[in-house]
Formats: sequence, C-alpha cells, structure tokens
Amino acid sequence: MEELDACGVKMVDDIPSNIGVILLLEDEHDENSEEIKSGSWPPHSMKGTPGALTVKSIREALEGRI
Repeated sequence: MEELDACGVKMVDDIPSNIGVILLLEDEHDENSEEIKSGSWPPHSMKGTPGALTVKSIREALEGRI
C-alpha cells in the first residue's frame, strides 16, 4: 500500500459517477491461483488474486449506468 500511496492512488467504496471506463490490469497469478468457473464471472478471473474480488462488482456498477 505504501507504493500506491506514493503514486497518489486513493481507495474508494464506490465508483464515482463521472467515471465511465475503468482499465483493469492483469493480476499476477502463481501456481496457487485458480480460475473462477462458476456464475457469470468473466473468463480468466482468478481466485487468489486481488482483482478477482473486484471485477464483477465493477462490471455490474458500470453496466447499471448504461
């Protein structure tokens, strides 16, 4: 988190209304990562990586604005 703070990154609980596009960067996987194959998760969402917890909620929030 210190590196993120140094770059000016801020944690938020919601997606601000003036943001319509979010660039999702690939999370690093290792031999303990496992692809999530249940529900409506996008392909290559991985258990054990930080983005796996946020991709679905971000997608749903942005789709709700269309």
